[in-house]
Amino acid sequence: MLDNGLLRVRVEADGTVSSMVDLASRRELVPAGTRLGRYELLKDEPFHWDAWDIQRDAFLTASGLDDATVDGVETTADGSAIVSVVTKAPNVAIRTRITLRPGANTLDFNADVDWRTAEQFLKVDVPVSVQAVNAQYECQYGMVERPINKNTRSDDAKFESCTHRFVRIADSGYAAAVVNASTYGSDVSPIHEDAAHGTGRGTMIRLSLLSAPLYPDPRTDQGEHSFAWSVVADARMDAVLAEASRLNSPVVGELPAITPLVSLADVTGAPVLDWVKLADDGSDDLVVRLYEAAGGNATATLRLDSALAGASVEETTIMEEPGLPEDLPRALAAGDGPVLAEGAAIALAPFQLVTLRIRR
Repeated sequence: MLDNGLLRVRVEADGTVSSMVDLASRRELVPAGTRLGRYELLKDEPFHWDAWDIQRDAFLTASGLDDATVDGVETTADGSAIVSVVTKAPNVAIRTRITLRPGANTLDFNADVDWRTAEQFLKVDVPVSVQAVNAQYECQYGMVERPINKNTRSDDAKFESCTHRFVRIADSGYAAAVVNASTYGSDVSPIHEDAAHGTGRGTMIRLSLLSAPLYPDPRTDQGEHSFAWSVVADARMDAVLAEASRLNSPVVGELPAITPLVSLADVTGAPVLDWVKLADDGSDDLVVRLYEAAGGNATATLRLDSALAGASVEETTIMEEPGLPEDLPRALAAGDGPVLAEGAAIALAPFQLVTLRIRR
């Protein structure tokens, strides 16, 4: 049993998680009768494009990797509890580390896979006790939704989805999410309550980790691989975005701590400052990319480091050129043309993408 005051997690002898309780809401996140962190192997023999396609029928061939055991438990200097798990199958060996960090509302998984098999497809189960009509998948500068229940032929064709950094399942009052650092595909399906078999309601998320095609390269993906993902409890959009950034942009300890050149203050909604760079034209101007991530309105105030005192800011096209087309919404409340950058008010429409040029 792992407990950090926010989450209480039960890890079974086979290394799967049978319970993950959000202590603040007293909500069990693992549906009864399911296990979080269970690996599955599927048959991977698509009709065409061996290295690219996923055959829908492959989902009917899934079998669990049951040769698994807890290999050790340790506590690190920062107070994190880590459970090490070894999972084996013919020509497949997986070493998984399940980590609960102090003060974290997430359960972290890191997996090292030695992959020597052929024409098989590796997935990992992440069931959550949240039901919804659609799953929310991150895409570049926004989200797309895909059906969880497959009611039409069109729905059924969406059996595997591009996941980017996270997939989020939300009902009217609660959400759970799976954030990943290194794998960008998954499938979702409903978990139906079955009292006779002790199964509760929820949604099954399965991250796609590895495949083993034979064409055009018969040794595709053979060898050692590392993966990381986290299960986020009470997955408000700001928490999911923060965890996605943590997992995909780790802190480099050897670099000096410096004040950010550009930041956002007085934030409402979900505005994201995606990157800051020098302008491509060699002018030494600073270019900033912002976007709204959750499909709602957002506002913020621009803050600059003292090195940029007195700088102006102007909204540009994505090619960093002036003269934004008339039919596009404006993010700067002051309108077109350069204005004082420090304290500039920004307003974003749902999924709006903004490029700002800061000039000293």
